[in-house]
Amino acid sequence: MTTRSQATAAPIEVTINGNVYKVSPLTDKDIGELDNWLRMRLITLARETAKGLPDDERQKLMDDAFRSAMSMSWIKDRGLIRNTPEGMTRFVYQLFKREQPNLTMDQLTKDLNADENALSLVLDVFKLLHGVIGDVTEDESEEEKKG
Repeated sequence: MTTRSQATAAPIEVTINGNVYKVSPLTDKDIGELDNWLRMRLITLARETAKGLPDDERQKLMDDAFRSAMSMSWIKDRGLIRNTPEGMTRFVYQLFKREQPNLTMDQLTKDLNADENALSLVLDVFKLLHGVIGDVTEDESEEEKKG
């Protein structure tokens, strides 16, 4: 189903903490960047965890992390974004950055933290842009339970 915004390619404006942001639908490139962010985040966490481990354990941990990272995707593993403030901020940044190329993560984080309704507003806009019905942050296992 094509949404109004997709058909017209018109961004939607949202106001967060007094700042007006334009939001466009995620592109394949955006989704690829989210996928890469997820993969690098897992590898970075593994690297931090591996510090101080014996060489053989560190190597096994890193091998497992790389293997897991290669199978991760934003669409399949969206719960990993939903479950952390860093992940949600990265998701919102991906939605906003094309229309606001000078936007920084620091500025976005400040605005999101200052506006208690920001995340629910952004998720509503995401659903409108992408023609989604229901909760875009539900895990697939929850969706399967429903139906």
